[in-house]
Amino acid sequence: MKKVSALIVCILFLALLLSGCTGANGDNKGDNKGVTTDIGDAVASIDGKLITYEELQSKVKRLAAMYQYNLEAPENAAAVQNLNVQILQSMIDDIILKNHPDLQKFAVSEEEYQEELALIKEQFEDKLAYELFLAERMMTEGDLELYVKDQLLINKIFNDITKEITEPAMDPKEYYDNNLDAFYQTEQRKVRHILVKTQAEAEAVIARLKKGEDFIKLVKELSKDTSSQDNEGLIGPFAKNDLMLVPEFINGAYTLQKEGEYTKTPVQTVHGFHIIKAEEIIPSRQYAYEEVKDMIADRLLLEAKQAGFETFMTELRGETKIIDNLQQVLEKKAAEKVTAAPEASDGEEPAEPETK
Repeated sequence: MKKVSALIVCILFLALLLSGCTGANGDNKGDNKGVTTDIGDAVASIDGKLITYEELQSKVKRLAAMYQYNLEAPENAAAVQNLNVQILQSMIDDIILKNHPDLQKFAVSEEEYQEELALIKEQFEDKLAYELFLAERMMTEGDLELYVKDQLLINKIFNDITKEITEPAMDPKEYYDNNLDAFYQTEQRKVRHILVKTQAEAEAVIARLKKGEDFIKLVKELSKDTSSQDNEGLIGPFAKNDLMLVPEFINGAYTLQKEGEYTKTPVQTVHGFHIIKAEEIIPSRQYAYEEVKDMIADRLLLEAKQAGFETFMTELRGETKIIDNLQQVLEKKAAEKVTAAPEASDGEEPAEPETK
């Protein structure tokens, strides 16, 4: 079984940590509760260390890009406000955690980073998919390096703080019985594909297949997918809602109703034109408890550790001098934006409202 990058675990952990945090509005700020101190245009100060508006917005924009979220849409204003609050709180917690004297002993080696980076790249079907992943998140490889090292460091700290928590808070069998839908596997597919640049090339491939030529032989001869020479064009298993494959490819694969069947018309995606063959159709089923009990126990133990970690963070926040200036800065930026808005074009005065 392929080892999964710990980055995915990091992302899950941070998302859950964010959902458990109190808002960055002075709810647990030690002796600073309700205190307003001038820190200029910085959005927060943590024991004198400033977080700038630009630093915060860089993270907000990356997250918005990841989920194709329009930050400028008026209907998203409330959600954008909440996003700013949550990301700022995570940045504050990050600084608090790394500044703790007992946690200065942890570091991430270059070897650990390179191992993690290799695992991350293994998650993508080719170099183009990896580069698209970075572009969609407005990240360079340098940004990714900083992010990965940061998350590996936080994981080390997290594991140290929660090492005494060894048992889940709920019985795994009870959890399984109460959440059967979570352990139902929808139908999955394994397929092979041949990728070419043009529709004409794809139609020529289909014509050769109809004459009885071997699919794998044509993969090796014609496919532009750089990984095809190693895996003979094999992809999967994947479900209909898989996010690692483009929708057009998945839809094409799911038009095939039996194993061995291939698409008789080319399937176009951003990568080119595909001919897809159904290698294996894996039917839907309900997983038995014995199959998933270890996974459930691991998940419940992680939740128990997260609860213990949040207790630890709450205590640290109470000992830290935190100044939250987010709301004032956002209001100032909004006012500046209104002031900078252009007047009515061509010197025209705004139309008067109709009277009835």
